[in-house]
Amino acid sequence: MPELDFEIPVHSLNPAMNLLVEKGIFIRWLFLNEDRGTFSIRLVVPNVGMEEILLDLARILNENVEISIVHIVYGEKHLEKIDQAFLVPLEIGDSKYPVVVFMEFDFNPRVPSKVVIITEKECSEDIIKAILRSQIGPFTLEDPSNIKIVNDSNMVKIIVKSSPRAQPVQSRF
Repeated sequence: MPELDFEIPVHSLNPAMNLLVEKGIFIRWLFLNEDRGTFSIRLVVPNVGMEEILLDLARILNENVEISIVHIVYGEKHLEKIDQAFLVPLEIGDSKYPVVVFMEFDFNPRVPSKVVIITEKECSEDIIKAILRSQIGPFTLEDPSNIKIVNDSNMVKIIVKSSPRAQPVQSRF
């Protein structure tokens, strides 16, 4: 099962903990950094519901959060794969929409093989178009040949496949 590793401000802990308890998420550890006024959290989440948990966290926290997603495989060799997710409250007009930018790194640790942008199912078509016109961190979503939009049960996923010649990601979140 993947583990989510992230840091949030102290004032965001109670809403996050309420969500984690409600969803029955296992907390591996929780550390207070008094100097920074933050909590570092490591969660163990099921593979199946991970995207939904990320979107729920984006809704609750309503601020930029960087999350490392650690996949640990035990066997003859101890393997780790690290993916990234960014929780971004996207402002469009007078409203904020929770957006998750999830990056899978399969072949190159600096170039994502797939980027999935996740937002709420209730978003109107105009909001989806605005997201597609947006630049989210280093990603512009202008090339429709690399984009697939999937309506899932609770969310909309915009899947962007990386081209083989893609450049390394320089995060600006």
